[in-house]
Amino acid sequence: MSEGAALISTTATPFPERFLPSDDMMANYYLKNKVLGQPMNARIIPGECPHIFSIPPRDLPGYPIETEWHCYCRKPNGQDPRSLWTRVGEDTTVFGPQGNGVGIKRTYALTDQEKESDDISLPGEIEPPREEWFIEEISLPPSVADTDLVFCHVILNKIEKEEEYEEEEEYDDDEEEE
Repeated sequence: MSEGAALISTTATPFPERFLPSDDMMANYYLKNKVLGQPMNARIIPGECPHIFSIPPRDLPGYPIETEWHCYCRKPNGQDPRSLWTRVGEDTTVFGPQGNGVGIKRTYALTDQEKESDDISLPGEIEPPREEWFIEEISLPPSVADTDLVFCHVILNKIEKEEEYEEEEEYDDDEEEE
């Protein structure tokens, strides 16, 4: 499978269905069945994206324009010096419907952001939103399967820049009225 085909966006399913599996479904169905070689009755089965932790998401072949997508990848062993991601928070246990632990969830944040531009924006210019990338990684507990394959949910948060110029213009208007 090509790397571009490995990314499954949330809108890749036929209208009006969206691919939004729960943590339990990611661990207990998609990941466990893939690792154990079991057939899956699923319309969408994500592929493997081997470079998700070593290059920025926008540079991935076949990068989708959506703000989130899913893929399989191999768990990085230890701290990879090429990794652009830093672990955030603590591991959490993913529980199945019967209350048993079916997976482990880790969250990563993209840390090697492109450097802020020194360009000065003129009043009225629209600045592009700042982007924050996260990966929610679901792995199987060793009691289920000893594997380095993980299921990833890649998320893009766009943060709009505040309009500083609106406040300045209001201040200038007040001065002119005096």
